[in-house]
Amino acid sequence: WDSAALGMLSAALMVGGWFTLAGVCAAMAAICTPSVALVGVVTTAWLAYRRSWVALPRYLAGAGLAGALALTLLVGSGTAVGFWEQMKWLREHYSAVNVMPYGSIIGGWGALFTGQGAELFIGSLLVLGLALPALLPLIAMPAGAWLARREPVLGYLALVTAAFVVSAFPRADVMHLAFFVALPMALATILLARWRYAGYLAVVLSVVAVLYVTGYGVSRMQDQRLASALGTLRTSSPALAEVLARVRPGTSLYVHPYMPVFYFLTQARNPTRYSYLAPGMMAAREEQETLAALAERPPAWVLYLPLTREEFLRVFPNAAGLDARFIQIERWIEGNYAPTEVTVEGYQLRRRK
Repeated sequence: WDSAALGMLSAALMVGGWFTLAGVCAAMAAICTPSVALVGVVTTAWLAYRRSWVALPRYLAGAGLAGALALTLLVGSGTAVGFWEQMKWLREHYSAVNVMPYGSIIGGWGALFTGQGAELFIGSLLVLGLALPALLPLIAMPAGAWLARREPVLGYLALVTAAFVVSAFPRADVMHLAFFVALPMALATILLARWRYAGYLAVVLSVVAVLYVTGYGVSRMQDQRLASALGTLRTSSPALAEVLARVRPGTSLYVHPYMPVFYFLTQARNPTRYSYLAPGMMAAREEQETLAALAERPPAWVLYLPLTREEFLRVFPNAAGLDARFIQIERWIEGNYAPTEVTVEGYQLRRRK
């Protein structure tokens, strides 16, 4: 999210003539998410193609300055080696489990087309709104290229959109495409305005927005209010109150395998170094480190999700060849923790025996 915002800000500064600041933002975007460095590569190539010999050195100077400052801070804080090792680890582990085709959603699009008659019609409009992050780049990229004949800067923005699309892979699902949807939406709107169709787009988007806001408002009205160490919380899960009543701030808690938000909500202490264990990404080494920490400092409470193979493949459909289980930790939990009657978002609250 940060890298997309910085990358779009960099493109906006480029259009406005703030070349040095644009370079700074592009470098910061690449530091947040290395693949977004493609925005900087595309911008450099575009400036060279346009023979912008004044803008190009300013842009590169800004990027170089931000990169040098970041490297200096990493070296000075003693975290440069750790940063490099983390990037290397992600390169080796992230892609295998996180492959998602362009424009896909968790569970598949077919699951969203349910109901009959008016319900199906309204649901289809909402699905259209959900699909916009995937549809708009397919309109914006050729639109920008076509509009570039008269306004070259729109061709540049189309190239930046393409860079963002490529940077989203291997997990180019709708959620990741939505991070930079503002840019292709702007280009698509410009195209429709040129064709005098922008008003029709405004009507469609307004209808989708009203339906979304209405549904969101109804769901918020059904939320419960909970007092917590963080202040008043809103939640749609009644069981969360039971968790907060039992797992008090400062006590020890282990959450397995996902959902580090529970550590935040309870203000409990995690005895391990990991805020979550990602099945398919983390393997034997991470499991052994976590198990050793748990055995040395057994937590008072465990929130445990028995992750089924079907649920794992629903979220990670291209990870069929990967193991989703941490068998040793699961056996340790089963042997040392007794289940309570409380289950929140699929996680069983267990007390130490």
